[in-house]
Order: sequence, then C-alpha cells, then structure tokens
Amino acid sequence: MPHTVLIDAFYTGGINGHGGDHRTAQILELLEKAAFEVAMIQKPGLETRRDRVWMGIRSIANLKTLQFILKYPQQTIFSPLKALLPGFQAQIYGQALQNHAGSKLLLWETTKHFAIPEIAKAHRFNVVALPHNLDCFVLDPKQFHQNFDLEVSSLQAADAVFCISREEQWLLKLKGVDADYLPYYPPAAIVERLLEIRELRATSVKEKLLILGSAGNVPTFHGMIEQLQWLQALRTQQEFSVDIVGYRTELLQPHCQHDDFVVHGTATPEELDEFLTHATVALVHQKAAAGVLTRIPELLIAGVPVIANLVAARSAIEFSGLYCYETRSELATLLTQSFEMPEILPRPTDAEKRFIDRIRQLS
Repeated sequence: MPHTVLIDAFYTGGINGHGGDHRTAQILELLEKAAFEVAMIQKPGLETRRDRVWMGIRSIANLKTLQFILKYPQQTIFSPLKALLPGFQAQIYGQALQNHAGSKLLLWETTKHFAIPEIAKAHRFNVVALPHNLDCFVLDPKQFHQNFDLEVSSLQAADAVFCISREEQWLLKLKGVDADYLPYYPPAAIVERLLEIRELRATSVKEKLLILGSAGNVPTFHGMIEQLQWLQALRTQQEFSVDIVGYRTELLQPHCQHDDFVVHGTATPEELDEFLTHATVALVHQKAAAGVLTRIPELLIAGVPVIANLVAARSAIEFSGLYCYETRSELATLLTQSFEMPEILPRPTDAEKRFIDRIRQLS
C-alpha cells in the first residue's frame, strides 16, 4: 500500500477510447513502469442534477466543507447553485482521501474541480495536477476571464503541474505557476497497433484525404466546419476525395455538398485502422486551440503525414511529417504535393523522467 497513489481521472484509460482516455492511459503506464500502484477515486453515483445539488446543500451544514464554499464566492456570478460546488467537492473527495491507505499523493486530472488542492491539503496530501487542457479554453468567451483566474489559482495550490502542451506551460508560468511539460506519447498497446498500420502503409493503395476527430468536442467541431468550407471551395479547382471519420461527425453532413466528401461517423477500431492504412494524408484544422494534442502524434507514428493549420499544430509544430498552413491558398498548395512517410516520433524520455522523479519525491 505505501506505493499506491490516488488518481482522480475523468477517463478510464481505455486504449480504444478517445484522446482523453489515451492521455490517462499514458499516465497510468508511466506510473506502472515506475513500480507505483494506482487507486482510482470512487465517487458516489449521483445520477441527477437534483442529487448533486442536494449533496451540495447538505455540505453547508458541515463546518469543514462550508469553509471551501466561502472561499469561492465568485461562482455565484454565473449561478447561485455553483456556489455549492466547492462544498460538493469537499464532501465527495474528503471521504475518498480519508479512506485511502496508500501514499499521501493525489494525481489530479479533473482540474475543472477547482477546490481539490485545498481539500487534499486539509487531508495532508500532496497534489500533482495533470490538466488535459485548460478547461477555460472551451468555455463561452463571456465566462473565460473569471474561470481562467479561478483555474490558475487552483493550479497554483498544487505541488506540481504537468501540462500536455508547451503553450499552456508558457501561459501558466506567466501567471506564476511553475508548470512542467509532459507531452503525449501513446502507451505501448497503442504504439504497437500504430506500428502495424505503418507497416501496412508501406505497400497500401492511398487515395483519399482523411479528416479524423470528435465532432462532440466543440472547438474541434467548429474547426471541422471551417475546414470543410475551405476544402469545398478548393474542390472547384482541384480533384480530391475526403473521408470524414469520428464520434458525432454525422453532425457535419449538412456542411458536405460534394459526393466526394463522405461522412462515416464513429468507426470501430478495425475500421479506423483501415482508414489510416489507406489515407494519403490526414487533415487537422482548428479555429481555437483546445484539442488534437493526442491525435497528431498518433497519426505520425502510424506513418500518416499530417497537414494542419498552425493553430491546430501547437506543440507538435517541430515534428517530422507535419506540414502547416495559415491560409486557404497555402492549404491548396500543400494538397497538390506528395509526402514521404514520417519518421517515427521519438519518446519524450527526459520529460517522462522528470515526471516520475517528481512523483517519487512527493510520494
């Protein structure tokens, strides 16, 4: 038990899931390699909004949780009910921390739960924050500034912060958070599958462009719409076909007015492997940067060249096999070119070592 650390994650870490699952799987694999066992925080099954609100109300009667509510009065700006969130979090997490018999270390992926560091400190836990993205980046712009300040203050309360992107590390450092950088690299089971695709691509027939992503992610969805608008304008000047694959991509059907733009929706792992094996190149486009941090490395390891706008490229901009554009005319030029198979992405071994060393220090 002394080498068992506690983790609070939104995702299960399944290798057939989306990017959030894959990032969690990466963290779990690194911990396993360092001989740590991991216990997931178990939360009560509060299925309805009413159940959650009722627990928040009950937390007011507890002096230990009331202090957290009083520390975050700004939540009432958006909704009086949000004033109950810190108390709700204190109630849920306080019990989990109290029951944990292992190392006094909490790995905190659910960074939108802003009161967690203070709750953990009250139970004498160290906290390592692992934001998948800064959550305020995907909020309505009207709420951005207030939520950004709240998110930064909660990350300042952690003992260590490991960002998934260089941009977030840079931004947090400007706000006084001594953030480190742990880039995404797929866990071994995913790498094995990607390398099999790479081998098949060496002899496969490649005919279509591939747009891959979750249209359920709002920034990704808006980026896909603009991407399709640009591509359909270019389709009048040059010939190409496009496969559009991913969760809820059916929502993009109204934006496809050409027979060569085919929406496939959610693909099984086997179907996805087929699309990756036969794609000429993958296209990634975002209007605002919040996402794609797992998608680009996986595509490159699979041997699929990537054409991305600079907003989407973000921390991957220096990777071999990634080609960037800013304007529609620059995209048009790239679509006329052919590309060699990308080099295999190297492991971020130095960053992984810094992460494990910090975990050992704090546990």
